[in-house]
Amino acid sequence: MQGPNLLAPNGISCREVVRTNTLAFTRRPVLQSAAQPAHTRHRLARCSGSSDSAQPESDGGSDEALQDWRSFRANLVALERANAALTAELSNTSTLHSAWVHELTQPEAGCLLLAKLESMGPFTHAAVLLCQHDLFGSSGFIINMPLARRLLDVSTDLQLTGNLQEKQLFSGGPCNSSAANVLHTCSNVQGATQILEGLHVGGLEDINRLLRLGQIQADDVQVLVGCAAWSPGQLRNEIWLGCWHVLAASSDVLHECLFGGVSSVINVNSDCKHLFVGA
Repeated sequence: MQGPNLLAPNGISCREVVRTNTLAFTRRPVLQSAAQPAHTRHRLARCSGSSDSAQPESDGGSDEALQDWRSFRANLVALERANAALTAELSNTSTLHSAWVHELTQPEAGCLLLAKLESMGPFTHAAVLLCQHDLFGSSGFIINMPLARRLLDVSTDLQLTGNLQEKQLFSGGPCNSSAANVLHTCSNVQGATQILEGLHVGGLEDINRLLRLGQIQADDVQVLVGCAAWSPGQLRNEIWLGCWHVLAASSDVLHECLFGGVSSVINVNSDCKHLFVGA
């Protein structure tokens, strides 16, 4: 059963008013706002079936981003090719991986410290092999200051072999100057600590035994008295103040520095921009 047919104030039935307004709303065209994004207007155009606006305009930003990515990828490929070529060149050049020296920004165990200043007390013109560098401090040995003394002149508890007795002593530094220590290339020495591959410190008693047995050569041993030591942060501060050149060197170069002389192996100019390996 239908309800009463109510009349609007102008005499038209309410049902007729609703039907007329509904048809008018459904026939109202969809207006495109200038504030709408381009991709929203394109979707509206496709939904409305308008053929003249169905194709969106070209997005210049997307094309530019694609071109940037292609350029970036091309650069990566070029770098990979360059690295491959460099690796092949290094593998075919024996001198590059056997003797090298370069500067470091921070000290590390196994590096060389070369004194930069003319007046540094016991470290003037010193070349120091840094053996330990950590939170507890730094320590090492001066390796280029020979003394007019022999190991025989130093009191030890060992019965030294003849070769070891006659070894020239080097000043290892101003700390603990009465203690003797050894730097050597022997890997089978008890009580020794490896600094780098092929380079060890300590084990004087076993060095003496192996020399007596003829298993090692005296030329592979450097005997030092004293050492160089820095408290935590002290060495970094001295480097920051410009007291030291800090260098990384290959085991071959370090061996030559120890047993052939630093000055004949490494030449460093005043600003450390040119490093030369060799006499």
